[in-house]
Amino acid sequence: MIPLVYVAGPFTAPTAWEIERNVRAVEDVGALIVKAGAYPVMPHANTRYFHGTASAEFFYLGTMSLLIACHGAIFRDGWRGSAGARREHERAVSLSMPVYLEDERERLTLFEWVSECVVPHALLVEADVRAAHMSVAQRMRPAAEGVTPG
Repeated sequence: MIPLVYVAGPFTAPTAWEIERNVRAVEDVGALIVKAGAYPVMPHANTRYFHGTASAEFFYLGTMSLLIACHGAIFRDGWRGSAGARREHERAVSLSMPVYLEDERERLTLFEWVSECVVPHALLVEADVRAAHMSVAQRMRPAAEGVTPG
């Protein structure tokens, strides 16, 4: 399994060029995440040309769904100025997800953060998911064999 790292930051801007610059900044961070051994989840890059196709709330809900699936989140420079990124930060913190704040220049490098924080978190999540699947499989086994529990 490869850990998933969500990349958050400002997206909306007054001009199409400024939006594109925000997307490219996220992609720059994504390339560093790959070099650190994790897989970047970059909603900015998924929907960069979708302006006006749905409400802002639709996109916020979609990005929250992506965030929940990740093992860590990076908030790039300027994230505090983005209402969407602030919502994503609140959600990541509420999930006890490892968070890297680029604008605070954490004590760890990005590479150290991925290996020391994200990878262990991903392994714990994977273990929890496996345990849950095994529990469901054990509860379903008697029914599959024609035996009713209890």
